[in-house]
Formats: sequence, structure tokens, C-alpha cells
Amino acid sequence: DVVSRRREEQREAAEVVGIASVEFWDYPDGDLHVSDELLKDIVEIGRRVRPDLILTHHPERDYTSFQKSHPDHLAVGQAVTHAVYPSLENPYAYPELLEAGLEPHKLRHLWYFGQPGRLTNMAVDITASLETKIEALLKHASQHPDVEKMQQFVRHQAARIAQQRAASDDAKAAESFHAVCVNSAE
Repeated sequence: DVVSRRREEQREAAEVVGIASVEFWDYPDGDLHVSDELLKDIVEIGRRVRPDLILTHHPERDYTSFQKSHPDHLAVGQAVTHAVYPSLENPYAYPELLEAGLEPHKLRHLWYFGQPGRLTNMAVDITASLETKIEALLKHASQHPDVEKMQQFVRHQAARIAQQRAASDDAKAAESFHAVCVNSAE
């Protein structure tokens, strides 16, 4: 079935980029909504992993590219945004997590991808990892009916971002983000 296939594709893609483990939650594909259950799951994993940086979908629709704004992706961006502040760092949010030993955590950085262009404020040079990115994307075969076109698109976008955003002087490929500091070092 599609769910099993997509999970296997995700595991394979994660392996390509060096991710040791992947967690799957059983939310409905194509009908994801921000819910208390979803927020709690995000807070729980945030308190368990305690990251300095979270990358997630942008919660705002990009009207120049509807493909970047799938409703599930928008819901994920909204839920992560809501969960990381204030719930992730609030000891009174989800007291059962605190009782389970999951202490509040102050996230430093939240980087959104799929953002409307006007909100882009950071570019990262991915020249050295572009081929690895494409190799990982190729593992998601069920989502790419035209593999050649997908590869051309990814290469073109990465080159365009590198040229426009000057991620570094030597960048030939870049990713763009809307980077937000949630909690500064101060």
C-alpha cells in the first residue's frame, strides 16, 4: 500500500543523508490539521531531542508556487510554530510530559523552507551536498512521476538561489530559508 511504500522511501532517503532513525506518526495524509494531539507530539519530541534548530515547512502559503504550499505542509508549519513557542518551553503545557521527565526546552532557531520569496532571509551553500540531496529525493519514487524533470528542477532552483542570494562567493547551489531566532543566547 501507499503508506508502507512511502515509509520505506523515507527510511531509504534518511539513510542517504545520514539520519539514524525516523519516526512516523499516524496522521491522515491529505487531511492534516493543527490539533492538540499534534501539538503535544511535537512538544514531546522537541523535549526529548532538545534541538538547537528545527527546519520545517513555512506556515504561510506562497501564492507564486502552490506546489510549495500543500495543505498538509502548511498545517505542519503552523503546528511546529505553535508548539515551539510557547508550549515547548512552558512547564505548564502538557504537564504529563514533565511528569514523564521531559523538561521544557528553549529552542534557539526555527528555519522555514517553502517560504514566500519576500520572507527569505538566509541562504545556505549546498554545492557540496547537492548530489546527495538529489540521491535522497530519488528514493521518493512514488512522489516523482518524472524523475528527470524533478532533477532538472532541483538543480535549476539551487543554482538560481545561489546566484540570487549569494550564499557564499563560491556557491553554485544553495537552499533558501526564512530563518527565525526563537530564543537568542541572551
